[in-house]
Amino acid sequence: MINKDSLFLDRVLADDLVYIHSNGQQDTKQSLMKNILNGTLQYLSVEVQQADIRTHSQDAWIHGVAKIKVRNGQDTQEMELNLRYLDIYKKEDGEWKLVAWQSARLN
Repeated sequence: MINKDSLFLDRVLADDLVYIHSNGQQDTKQSLMKNILNGTLQYLSVEVQQADIRTHSQDAWIHGVAKIKVRNGQDTQEMELNLRYLDIYKKEDGEWKLVAWQSARLN
């Protein structure tokens, strides 16, 4: 996301992705990738402060805390967000793919 690597994002994001931002905005795989690649949404850094991982068969979920620096719009100020998040992954064709992300601001 930081590197705007379209090939990597296409590979690790599930086609049925539900991505809910801390402001309540929801994206699909297509809309998230579009916003990242065209610079509308700029992830500047991600610092994972806590990550608890659980797996079961072909599913995994990670919940924790992260500090994310982001810019929402090309001419907007950088924001530093302290978030609690939940990620859900599924194993598809031998690779883990992000199916869902939801986060909430801590401050």
